[in-house]
Amino acid sequence: MIPSQFFARCVKIERSIGKLYEHWSEETSYSEGRRRMWKKLSEDEEGHALEIEMASRLSLKNESLSVAIPLDSLNQLCTEIEAQLAGVLQSTLSDDEALKLAVELEARTASVHACNALHFTSGPLKKMFNAMGTYNEHHLAPLIKAYQDVFNYFPDSLRHLDPAKCSTS
Repeated sequence: MIPSQFFARCVKIERSIGKLYEHWSEETSYSEGRRRMWKKLSEDEEGHALEIEMASRLSLKNESLSVAIPLDSLNQLCTEIEAQLAGVLQSTLSDDEALKLAVELEARTASVHACNALHFTSGPLKKMFNAMGTYNEHHLAPLIKAYQDVFNYFPDSLRHLDPAKCSTS
């Protein structure tokens, strides 16, 4: 069985990032369009957290999931994200700085999305999480577009991501 703290850490990371995006969605120095983007990204992070919570409940019912990342690595990432979040919430970042940080965080936390953090041994379960795992198209696309609009190039740290493909063991 997968330890409950594994899922709790993944959910905490997703919700921490969501809290950051929510904070930026309320930042009046950003354009209305940018604030809408941050709000949508915040909602997406909550969706990711809910997917992980569902995976947690499913793991209690059957053994069709296994962990793809070590708990120690997850704990370290969670601690780093929490520390970074605390600092950012105490300051106001420029639009450019917020975009850079968001891209960095998305690249660093991609491992905790359900499709990356878990191996699926059940075909139907894998298919269900694949259907939910289209965050590259729907979640990262606005962030990538905003980044490209500001910096005129694709964020290199996101090139390695191939979400929407859950692994099987």
